Amino acid sequence: MEGSRTPLLPSDLPESTSSNNTGSANFHAHGIRGWSGIQGLKKRGHGSRSWIQIDPLGNTSVVELDKATIMRHCSLPARDLRLLDPLFIYPSTILGREKAIVVSLEQIRCIITADEVILMNSLDGCVVQYKSELCKRLQSNKDQSDDLPFEFRALELALELTCSSLDAQVKELAMEIYPVLDELALSINTLNLERVRRLKGHLLAVTQRVQKLKEYIDDTEDLINFKLGNVQNHLIQFELLLTAATFVATIFAAVTAVFGMNFPDSIFDNPSTFSWVLIICGVACGFLYFSFLLYFRYKRIFPL
Repeated sequence: MEGSRTPLLPSDLPESTSSNNTGSANFHAHGIRGWSGIQGLKKRGHGSRSWIQIDPLGNTSVVELDKATIMRHCSLPARDLRLLDPLFIYPSTILGREKAIVVSLEQIRCIITADEVILMNSLDGCVVQYKSELCKRLQSNKDQSDDLPFEFRALELALELTCSSLDAQVKELAMEIYPVLDELALSINTLNLERVRRLKGHLLAVTQRVQKLKEYIDDTEDLINFKLGNVQNHLIQFELLLTAATFVATIFAAVTAVFGMNFPDSIFDNPSTFSWVLIICGVACGFLYFSFLLYFRYKRIFPL
């Protein structure tokens, strides 16, 4: 009975074994490719991008910067840099931070500081025009005094080019809409109505972008006026303190001038008397200046 059993053939074993090994190898290969794909995605997400640096003299240089470097250099949080990511679509935004201004206006996406403009490198016409026009203006005004700081001039040009781009889009839509409206007036059909609906959607989208841009322009103007008014108030307060100090010093100088005149008096017979006069006059002037400060605080002219 045992001798009549059919032995297992060697060819039967490799087939099942090879199939299992093949499945394991395929799983291992797919796993490696999937893990490497995830690592590649992470590297691409945190990799460097090409940026254009523009200094106040109009000199440009192309640099490779990652997000961490930009965050440390400009003291910006990570959420602000998402506005500059070309993979995402955000409405036009201008963010004023402590050391930088984050600008995302249509295709112009940059970071403006007091010393440089970090512009996202792109072949888009608006980006190329912004770079060339900004360098041209900075180089032409190199030897001329300008009232606006460097960052305001860079922001002004970004707003100017964005407004010009939106104006060109509106004119292009207007040239396309008028013939369609004329055709609709002659023949009301589904095709003409669909074209009008499509153009109306484009016009509403442009209008919303313009309204958003106008809001940021008004907010920026209000912020600038507020800062200028705050600086002016500080200057007025300093001028008021200086005027009060000048008045007190004039009184002290008048007393010393009177005693400095050449006329006979018994007060000069005792040398210590004049010293007491100076001490009393100095204390009186200090008390007068302190009284001015208390009066300013009572009137809430400025906090002390």
